Amino acid sequence: MSGNRAKYLVDNTLVFAVSNFGTKLISFFLVPLYTYTLTVSDYGVADLVTTVVFVLAPILTLDLSDSVMRFSLDKECDHNRILTVGLIALLFASLAGLLMIPVVSRFASLREYALLAYLYCVASATSSMLQAFLRGLELLRAFAVSNILCTALTAGLNILFLVVLHYGVAGYLSAYILALFLTSVYSAVAGGVFGRLRNLSFDKALFFQMAKYSVIL
Repeated sequence: MSGNRAKYLVDNTLVFAVSNFGTKLISFFLVPLYTYTLTVSDYGVADLVTTVVFVLAPILTLDLSDSVMRFSLDKECDHNRILTVGLIALLFASLAGLLMIPVVSRFASLREYALLAYLYCVASATSSMLQAFLRGLELLRAFAVSNILCTALTAGLNILFLVVLHYGVAGYLSAYILALFLTSVYSAVAGGVFGRLRNLSFDKALFFQMAKYSVIL
């Protein structure tokens, strides 16, 4: 038993190592692309939108993606009920996130990217939630693949939108949005989410337990 556990840990460590190295390597080579195709001002706007999204996404979802992963690891858990809580959090985030459009529009430099900022926020929250579900199911190879896939898609779409089509900041943001949504589709398929949709069941007590765990995070 201990031998199997050790092999399990070694295999998963290697999977995460390959995943992290691959994503960081691709991200490293994207920096010169951004500096070549975007002005200092444009890159500043893109970075500001990204920062806003990374702050708002976990707040809007109450960071329930962490709870989805944590509670899914329990041996006696009901994955369908946990997934239901996660999907409700995503629905709430999508609706509440609409408020960010008029707020972002009040800033002149960000006004034309308000809708893209909203879509980026929803895409980021969705991808995080579904990847957390993969980890909770201990489908770590699928999780690693989703990370590499997201980074590869981001790189390819950035080349298309920035170098070929010259879309500027809108292209930069669109590349991330599409990459995250496509990664979400892969994560949903790998985690059997579509098959579970028929058996969703909301557990109010579970929702509050998960929220209590994650909201502090």
